[in-house]
Amino acid sequence: MDATENPFSKIQGKYLVAIWILPIIWLPGAESILYALTADPQWYWWNIVFYYYSSLLFAVAILITGAYGRVNWYALFGDRASRETLIPGLKLTLLIFLFSMSAVYATFIPFSYLSPEFVQWWYIDTLSVIYTDGSTYPFLPNLLGFVSLVIIAPVVEEVAFRGILLHRWSYKWGMKKAIIISSFIFAVLHIDPIGAFVFGVGMCILYLRFQSLWVPIFCHAANNLVVWILEAYYRASAGPDAVYTLDDFRSEWFLGIIYAAIIVLWVYFYLQNPKGLRQWRLPALQ
Repeated sequence: MDATENPFSKIQGKYLVAIWILPIIWLPGAESILYALTADPQWYWWNIVFYYYSSLLFAVAILITGAYGRVNWYALFGDRASRETLIPGLKLTLLIFLFSMSAVYATFIPFSYLSPEFVQWWYIDTLSVIYTDGSTYPFLPNLLGFVSLVIIAPVVEEVAFRGILLHRWSYKWGMKKAIIISSFIFAVLHIDPIGAFVFGVGMCILYLRFQSLWVPIFCHAANNLVVWILEAYYRASAGPDAVYTLDDFRSEWFLGIIYAAIIVLWVYFYLQNPKGLRQWRLPALQ
């Protein structure tokens, strides 16, 4: 396929990345939207407005990018996910989830003694995905938060990073560099960059292996659902007035060791009977 036939020959991935990062710096009109909803907003309304507004801008950018490149969306998404693709996909996702949790403790607990203010700001203060006003769990904000985490984020991020950007940068630099760069960019604005990078690589592998974007979308959604369930369990048991502190996080250091031990055992037994691998490739979109 030559440059005139490849839909990603003229797409510029850097502009899509810029639109993904830009809302962190500047999101025009966000405060107006916030105060139009309520005169005295609770803290969680800012999170909700920010996420939905920035996701809308990003989704529009994806659609414009795809239209400009004349991307065949049906071919990009590929076949629907099936039992044969989802089971190995979910196994890999679970392994990555355990690795991510282990990496969080291995990274942030030591760093919390060097720079507790940063860890408090970067990790602890942004950790909650369950919203509380101190006495109740407001239904609408939590419903919107659930939808954004479990539905919107997996679809938008997978289409952008494992769809558009992986194809574009594979065309420009080759598949290996595309996997690394797209996963690095994906990790930049996640609170656990090491785990997010490995997660990005894993989702790329699933897309290449099964030729279906629905598989990483579903696995991404499953990963985020587990995060939501764990947080919901903590909030339900601790109560709406509970505050998760840096000391609480440090006291859980042993969990990192447990997660790491499970990963080592998992990989060891997998290597005893490795599955046959085939040549992975991007779906042909023409």
